[in-house]
Parts: sequence; structure tokens; C-alpha cells
Amino acid sequence: ECIREIQISHLLEISILEAIILPIEDEDMESAICSMIRPLEEEEFVTPEYCQSVLDREKPSSTSFSHIALPHGNPAFVQNTRLVIGRMKKPFSFTKSFLAVSAS
Repeated sequence: ECIREIQISHLLEISILEAIILPIEDEDMESAICSMIRPLEEEEFVTPEYCQSVLDREKPSSTSFSHIALPHGNPAFVQNTRLVIGRMKKPFSFTKSFLAVSAS
């Protein structure tokens, strides 16, 4: 309902409503990213190379800001768009509250 009220684009609305939401117990950035990408690989939204492309993308500059990080990888390894939202059980330096990975 909130999404409709602020009139976000239809594609973004679908991405948010169909997001995979995961509890993340990992205690470091690399493990958390790989945990979040695993369901994307299992459902063949991304190829196996996608995880490494996300980790490589984080090396030159982090996609983290405040309490949110938006890591993303090479779109050449994406078969279908899907958003994953990870809620950290225990915060660590990469993010403070949750992490979202986009396959697009």
C-alpha cells in the first residue's frame, strides 16, 4: 500500500513485492553476499560467476552507505531480475541493519 501511495515505478514495485527476504547470520561481508546470492543461483536468476562479480565490484569502492548496502555484480551474469533483502542478525562494519543485492 505504501509503495502505491508514493507512486514508485511499476518495475520497482514488482521488484520490491517479489523480493526474497533472508535472515543473515554471517558475520562478514563476503559470506553475507554469498549467502544472499545462493537463492538467486538456485533459481537460476544468476550464473555461478555472479557472486564473484559482486565481490569484485565491492573492492574499488563499497556500495555501503549509512545502514544500507546495495552490492551488485556484472549484469552479463544475470538471467532474470530479482531483489534479495538480507536482514543482519548481528551487525558488522559493511552494513548496520540490512543488505540488499540486486540481480539486474
